[in-house]
Amino acid sequence: MNKLAENKSFANLTLIVSILLFLYWNVVQNFDMYRFVIVGALFEMTSIISVIAIFLIPLFLIVLIGVNKLKVLKQFYFALLIFAVLITLLFTIYM
Repeated sequence: MNKLAENKSFANLTLIVSILLFLYWNVVQNFDMYRFVIVGALFEMTSIISVIAIFLIPLFLIVLIGVNKLKVLKQFYFALLIFAVLITLLFTIYM
């Protein structure tokens, strides 16, 4: 876990994934996904995977931060913040 916490490319990847998931859920909540059949089918196939990622990646980040005693790269903290905002939006505004 220590090597993973110091890996800058993994930290950047985590941050990019969090931003992409944030954008994904904002788009699908604000636009009609079932207007076109193909878009609706793609949404149905990717929504389960993204919901699982939204809840598992922050848990992994919390464990990573806890094991390394808060000494991780700042990208992990930004990713965790983005996931916290996303989960809050999903349970409050987008319900």
